[in-house]
Amino acid sequence: MLNIYCQDKTIRYASLDELAIKYGLAIKDSKIKEYWDNRVETEDIPYEELAAYLNNDIYVTHEIFKKQLIEADTKGILPLIKTQMEALLATTEMEYNGMYFEAAQAETDSIVISNVMDMRKALLDTEMKKHFLMIIYHLLRLIKTCLYSYLEGY
Repeated sequence: MLNIYCQDKTIRYASLDELAIKYGLAIKDSKIKEYWDNRVETEDIPYEELAAYLNNDIYVTHEIFKKQLIEADTKGILPLIKTQMEALLATTEMEYNGMYFEAAQAETDSIVISNVMDMRKALLDTEMKKHFLMIIYHLLRLIKTCLYSYLEGY
């Protein structure tokens, strides 16, 4: 199903029936869904009917997988799909087991980063002051030159 999502961004989560239709496979019998819609517990559904329903799900899923595998290989996106599956596995493991996080080190890092940012701001402020003073200095020299030129005429 990841294959479908990678290829067609309009389909977010396709149902097994939708994919079966797309790949020319038979859709499952809706009798089991009717049981569930009528609030019949799964364990109260006749075993033979439930087993046939589930076996069909497995068969259709496998057939879709085979068709998608060929399609992904043909389109050259099989490596992308594999890396996405590996990333999902890693993420799932991290969510299940948690991740080590050293709070004390994070606090220290935060203080260091804050100090660096403060020093950067101070440096920028100092540089701005230097530029401002240089501008004033040049303006004063220009005014002085203009004044001398003006006064020479008198």
